[in-house]
Amino acid sequence: MESLQIVTIFFNFAKVDIIDNINTIAGIHFHYFNTHKTKKRFCMAKEIERKFLVTNTSFISKAESSTNIRQAYISTNPDSTVRLRIKDSQAYMTVKGRNNGAERDEWEFSIPYSDACEMARKLCGGFSIDKTRYIVDHEGWKWEIDVFHGRHEGLIVAEIELPSAECQPPLPKFIGREVTGDARYYNSMLSLNAGIPV
Repeated sequence: MESLQIVTIFFNFAKVDIIDNINTIAGIHFHYFNTHKTKKRFCMAKEIERKFLVTNTSFISKAESSTNIRQAYISTNPDSTVRLRIKDSQAYMTVKGRNNGAERDEWEFSIPYSDACEMARKLCGGFSIDKTRYIVDHEGWKWEIDVFHGRHEGLIVAEIELPSAECQPPLPKFIGREVTGDARYYNSMLSLNAGIPV
């Protein structure tokens, strides 16, 4: 276990302290947060994932679930991306650091649905990403596959979260070219431009 200096972050809905400990589970570092106002705990994980293009839609019949997602970006700065996300009726604010290969820091907070909609409208000009996320199990590995709509119709991207950057999960047949680390396929970059990256 490592020690971490206490840092306080202020949001309009909560005051957040980083508790001075880090737990590691399956190679993923988790930082825990408390809020004085809501008494909720939040978690920051070292996100490790790989990203691929998808060649066909055969995965849909194998999907365990699907979720409608809309996203807007308060900041698209690669060093401090700030995302608003609505998943069905739940809303979240996510802060991400710069990618280091397949790794990046990520903090996610549940926020009121109405706040997410208001911030998206007032700060971002509305939601710029519209997609359906399918969860597909392949040989014990959970794949998240995003089928984009609207401005990015035709784009399908698969992501898989890993316990370490060295993991080599078996690839399903519908997986195509790897685009891990290709900034053109970050949702934050897609939010700035319509169409499919070429």
